[in-house]
Amino acid sequence: FNVSVAIIPMAGEFSWSKKDQGHILAAFFYGYITTGFAGGYLASHYGGYWVLNVVVALWSIVTYFTPAAARMGLHPLILCRVLTGVCQGATFPTLYTLTAERVPLAERTRSISAIQSGCFVGSCLTILTSPLLMEYYGWEMVFLATGAAGFVWNVAWTFL
Repeated sequence: FNVSVAIIPMAGEFSWSKKDQGHILAAFFYGYITTGFAGGYLASHYGGYWVLNVVVALWSIVTYFTPAAARMGLHPLILCRVLTGVCQGATFPTLYTLTAERVPLAERTRSISAIQSGCFVGSCLTILTSPLLMEYYGWEMVFLATGAAGFVWNVAWTFL
């Protein structure tokens, strides 16, 4: 959601056309659609814990460096967005595999509900806080903050 909020000031700064903006916004989904099956496969073979750890670490890194990619040009930014989608596309299948591995059968429905709700809460918080971050610190901070939040989550997850 960070690009969907930050695209307006980014487009103004970099003089992107509506077509360019469309490519940037769509790039995430080009990556996302490619890894659903792969994420589930990897999680079932290597364990959901480690696959989730890797994909969150990777998407946090890519998100954090998105402003640098944007400054390099349209194509590096689009590549960054595709990579973010690739990593996030593996997330839900991995979470479901992880739930099957670690959560008792009687608790799974509640666990999946909590996971889904947490994702929506995180999305809402990102959409609500991004304009404030942009107003006070610039559009870059949206990516830096969400990338850093992913790093913090990843460190906490690693030591669970």
